[in-house]
Amino acid sequence: AIFTCFQHAKMLVTMRDPRAILGAQIALEKTRRTGRFSTYYVIAHWRVAARLAMQVRDGQVPGLVVPYEKLVCEPANTMKEVCNYLEIEFAPDTVLTPTKVGQFWSGNSAARINFSQISTEPVTRWQRELSDDEVGWIEWHCRDLMPEFGYEPKLSQRNLRYFVRPIRGERPREYVKSRIYSLRDSMTNSE
Repeated sequence: AIFTCFQHAKMLVTMRDPRAILGAQIALEKTRRTGRFSTYYVIAHWRVAARLAMQVRDGQVPGLVVPYEKLVCEPANTMKEVCNYLEIEFAPDTVLTPTKVGQFWSGNSAARINFSQISTEPVTRWQRELSDDEVGWIEWHCRDLMPEFGYEPKLSQRNLRYFVRPIRGERPREYVKSRIYSLRDSMTNSE
C-alpha cells in the first residue's frame, strides 16, 4: 500500500532473532514498568516482519532485508549494501559512528548498556538471559519461520509448559490476553 502513495519509496526490513527481541523487551519493561508488556506482541510482530521479509527476499515485494546480526557483525559491508540500495553515498564516518543530530550518542539499548561503537554482544545476550520457558514461548510460536533466517531452534520440541508459564514481567491481564490471542491465531491459521 505504501508504494501506491509513494512510488519511489525504499523499504528496509530488519530481521532479528525473535528470542533476542523478547530478551530486549523484558529488559525494556524492567526499566519502563508500563504494566502493558505483551509477549504476544513480540511474536505476532516478528511473524508479520518475517512474512514480509520472505516476500522481499523472494522478489514479491520490492525492498532489502537486513539481518540485525549481519549489521552488527559486519557493519561496514552491511551499511554499504544499505546505502547502495538507498542510492546514497556511503560515508563511513557518518554511517558507522553512533550520533544523534550530529552529537555523540551512547545508544538506546533496552538493557541500559551504553556504548561508543557498534557491538556484537546483543546478538547472543538472549542465550544468557532467557530461561528455557522464555525461549520455549518464542520457539512455540516462531519455530516454523526461524530457520528461514538462520535462527535454529534451541529446544528440540514444543512443550505445553512453554505456552502456560508466565514470562518475566508479564502481568496477569497481559498473560491472559497473550494466551487467548495465541490460541485464536492457531485456530484461525489452521483452517
